[in-house]
Amino acid sequence: MKQRLHKILASAGIASRRKAEQLIAEGRVQVNGETAKVGDFADPGTDDIVADGNQVSAEQKRYLLLNKPTGFVTTVSDPHGRPTVMDLVDVRERVYPIGRLDTDTEGLLLLTNDGNFSQRMAHPRFEIEKTYRAELRRPLSVEGEMLLTRGIRLEDGPTAPAKLHIISKRRRRVDITIHEGRNRIVRRMFESVGSPVIKLRRISFGSVNLDDVPKGRWRDLEGREVDALRMPPLSRRLSELLGMPVTQAPDCIGAETRRLVDALVVPVGLGAGLVWLGCWAASCGYGTEVRSLADYPGRIVAELPDLYGIVAPRFNSQLYGVLLGVVLTVLGWLAGVVTRREGVRLWMVLLLLALGTFAIGYW
Repeated sequence: MKQRLHKILASAGIASRRKAEQLIAEGRVQVNGETAKVGDFADPGTDDIVADGNQVSAEQKRYLLLNKPTGFVTTVSDPHGRPTVMDLVDVRERVYPIGRLDTDTEGLLLLTNDGNFSQRMAHPRFEIEKTYRAELRRPLSVEGEMLLTRGIRLEDGPTAPAKLHIISKRRRRVDITIHEGRNRIVRRMFESVGSPVIKLRRISFGSVNLDDVPKGRWRDLEGREVDALRMPPLSRRLSELLGMPVTQAPDCIGAETRRLVDALVVPVGLGAGLVWLGCWAASCGYGTEVRSLADYPGRIVAELPDLYGIVAPRFNSQLYGVLLGVVLTVLGWLAGVVTRREGVRLWMVLLLLALGTFAIGYW
């Protein structure tokens, strides 16, 4: 199957997509003996592709987990002759690191020769969470903890809310979980609240943990670990909410669906809020016409036939209205949790309170 030539080069581990385009633009890539141009297509199964005199073939995809020690640069090669993470990995395939860890930061680092996977792991839109264990020079204050969990403003822009877990009683050892990948962001976040980092170690990347991999050693990721990392954010959050292991959750929600849900959840939540606040007003007796309108959901539900074609028992229509409101409220709150929209969750809590008043007013 024909693909863009720069994608083929990236998938084969020759270079990143951007550098692959540069190779093509410089005339260093040939397809079937002819110099390729930017934007050309090729079929890696049938076409003869050569880059810098080397035959390009589809390599077996490798996904590695390395426990990086301090003192190693996270790059393929270093012009200053410093040791790199590639000195710690001995594989035939041309793998490269996903993202960066500072020279003085240790812990979990992923390497691969799969360009698409690497781009997905590094792109902030996919919100892959990384957890770091930080040892601080000064204890983290309660105020500093609140600022980090709400998000703070750094010189290059605000940060997303972080998750914190205090490890030591003296509040000098803290686990922090973020999904951003800006330069030295964890160190800058702690420094901004008056608790500079003296030692930093990444202990997890998405659903993958460092576990007992010795420092300076590596292992291959298992297939289920790779599948879990590929999972769209909405599916991942839903599995966490249901208590289901991420590696077992179905990959049923694509990126387009996730964006659609993210776009609709706020207006739908606000719309449900207005409807049921109106019902609450009706339950308090603010106008007989509104009260009549508030009765309609319960009446409709009461008239619906069940799965066996038998008309549902005609219980109190107001009770059905209340039950329908509860269902809508729970679904809205669940949408807020899954999409991490704090505003939606707040609205749903207010709705729940209004619904309680609504039910009391009717009963």
